[in-house]
Amino acid sequence: MTRLLRWPWVVLLVLLALVVAGVALQRTHALPVGEYLLRGAARVPGLETVVATYRLGEERSARLAAREGELAARAAELASREAELESERARLEAEAARLDARANDLDRREAALKDQAAQVGTAVTQTTRAAKLYAIFGEMRPKDAARLAGELPPEEAARMLLTLPERDAAAILAEMDPQAAAQLSQMLAGL
Repeated sequence: MTRLLRWPWVVLLVLLALVVAGVALQRTHALPVGEYLLRGAARVPGLETVVATYRLGEERSARLAAREGELAARAAELASREAELESERARLEAEAARLDARANDLDRREAALKDQAAQVGTAVTQTTRAAKLYAIFGEMRPKDAARLAGELPPEEAARMLLTLPERDAAAILAEMDPQAAAQLSQMLAGL
């Protein structure tokens, strides 16, 4: 009776050894044991649909793995592209800030030039008016010109006398109050 009890254990150990050997052969790709088993199982009545379902699942798993690989490659490509775009965005922001600073500088310079143009325009207008006024003084009689020159600020009267011919300036100084004429003469000597 003990002999009969040993046989199931021997069969079980042999089956276990066959399974281990099959797994080892399958893993090392030495022998496609799984494929042989599936072919054999497909011949068994009632297991055809189970084997077909298993094969379909394997195909889908392979396609899914391939698709996951494609998606991982695409994700890596997109991450690389995103890094490039981020770098380009940072460069463009720096360039925009530089251009804004340059535009602000140009606006400031334009405003300064407009102020200078206004000052030059004012100076030209004043110079033109002064030239006309000085021409009028030159055409006046010395006595009338001396009276008007006495009412002008001394610096303006000195400028006016400098624009006139020496003879006319001397005639106007002679007609002026002696103190005002002395002060204008000192100013003219300093100019």
